[in-house]
Amino acid sequence: MTYFDGWIVWMGRAKKSKNTILSYAKDTEQLLIHLFGTLENQMPGAYVSVDSDKCYEYFDGNGLSPASVGRKISAMRSFYTYLIKEKKIINSNPFDGMVRPALPKPKPKALSEERTLEIMAKAYEAKYSGRNGMRDHALMTIFMTVPVRKSEVQNLRRADYTEDGVLVIDEAKGNENREIPCTAEMIEAIDEYLETRTDDYEWLFVSERGNRMSAHAIDNVIHKYAGINPHALRSTSATNLFRHDIPIATIKEIGGWDQGSNTFERTYLRIDNKVKRKAIEESMKKLRGGK
Repeated sequence: MTYFDGWIVWMGRAKKSKNTILSYAKDTEQLLIHLFGTLENQMPGAYVSVDSDKCYEYFDGNGLSPASVGRKISAMRSFYTYLIKEKKIINSNPFDGMVRPALPKPKPKALSEERTLEIMAKAYEAKYSGRNGMRDHALMTIFMTVPVRKSEVQNLRRADYTEDGVLVIDEAKGNENREIPCTAEMIEAIDEYLETRTDDYEWLFVSERGNRMSAHAIDNVIHKYAGINPHALRSTSATNLFRHDIPIATIKEIGGWDQGSNTFERTYLRIDNKVKRKAIEESMKKLRGGK
């Protein structure tokens, strides 16, 4: 029995899933043949002296995605773990030092306009139900209306909500604080919430014990009403502004994105089919009008 065959049996004894074993076997078979030309057993020194550059050449030459490269490295690490622990023919794993390429982070998925309205209605209905209904409604109204960061809302103090209905965001990067004018709906929601407060705590949003709301508590509120994470909610509010023809520069100013950076466009902006269709129709309208 070859080491390769023994490794497959070993994974089965370790209760690896059938799909994992099949996937690892395929990935390792391809790389072993590339490195040694065969699946037959090699001398211990051959396994230890594997050239990482030869592996990377294989990855690049076959146009493998970062996920495929990472999977093949993981499979080879498992094979070498078998050679070390089970067969005891070598003492080191050359694949431990190989770099798994970073996988591209998925874009936060912006919700549709219809889903946005459903969530806002759900939060509104919760105002008078539950101990923290007013607070949760005010929180969700802010998050659904403007693309602020979770930490920015968490760090808001009462004094940061001005008489003119402006939220003053403390810029942690050392820049000047930015001001976000509140909509009538935001002002109503925040004012109603503050009217329920009989304390003098400095934080705008507090826990039942009067402490500043924790990041985890805010996550729970967002998930309760929207079923998504704060990044997706930030993407949703930014995309809704874009859907209604708000200039990108203005959206960046509201959300605190650097005007010279493309982080907003690359990560948060979701141009859906409605926006694309509207752009195409507007283009054709202008074209026909120019004839």
